[in-house]
Amino acid sequence: MSAPQTKATSNIGKREIIRALWQLAKPSIVFFVLLTTGVGFFLASALPMDMVLLLHTLLATGLVGAGSLALNQWMERQADGRMPRTAGRPIPAGRISAFAGFVWGTFLTMAGLAYLLLRINLIAASVAALTVATYLFAYTPLKRKTSLCILAGAVSGALPPLIGWSASTGSLSSGAWTLFAIMYLWQIPHFLAIAWRYRDEYQVAGFLVLSESELNGPGLGRRMFFYSLALLFASLLPTVVGLTGSFYFIGALLIGMAYLALNTASLSTLNESAPVLFRASLIYIVLLFSFMVIDKII
Repeated sequence: MSAPQTKATSNIGKREIIRALWQLAKPSIVFFVLLTTGVGFFLASALPMDMVLLLHTLLATGLVGAGSLALNQWMERQADGRMPRTAGRPIPAGRISAFAGFVWGTFLTMAGLAYLLLRINLIAASVAALTVATYLFAYTPLKRKTSLCILAGAVSGALPPLIGWSASTGSLSSGAWTLFAIMYLWQIPHFLAIAWRYRDEYQVAGFLVLSESELNGPGLGRRMFFYSLALLFASLLPTVVGLTGSFYFIGALLIGMAYLALNTASLSTLNESAPVLFRASLIYIVLLFSFMVIDKII
């Protein structure tokens, strides 16, 4: 009886390791990265698109994104263990060793960068490398030093559309930079809603994601309002540079005004409205990119 039990235990262990590696890759976030990468590729491409090139681009970018997210968890494993929201992640929970997490993240990241360089082009690989660098070597360490870390983190989150664009065209034109501007400005109120909701946990972990003046609701609410206002104007730039037409312009204007109004109404009620603002930001960006895609098709 002992042999079958040992084998069963071994199988359970292997399944747990595979599950832990999968969770380290944060597939839900990688999916969003691939969505924005795909939009950048689509908007830059002549129709019909090169679907094979698109699939290679998404696979390579997915590897880079998954690896970077795994390495981020390796770097922040001690802080993650102090926050209830993240204590169940594979490394702080002890379901996988820190060394294994580091090796896994490094392998995925390097494989993705090599894939982009050898199969796509140098510009796409360089943009992806910049994404990794700003995320791991600017945003992650700055979280312990200054609330300006959010500005650095927004750079890494705004670059995936440029990976897709450069993969399609081999260059970065004005249209690509309008996508960057939109993604950059969108991320700040999006992340601030998360930062406010979990501000106590971030403080315990030693993450300075909010400044002293923003630890009171109105101060943070004003910052979210101003970035939402800037986002409204930035969202109209694709039409200004000729990337999109009137359908997108009208749609972007309407949802931008609605998102701004929601942020305005929440200036003094962040305790209740932060989860709503977080969900609204996701709905907003998905709608905005959908309008871009539809505008090009029609």
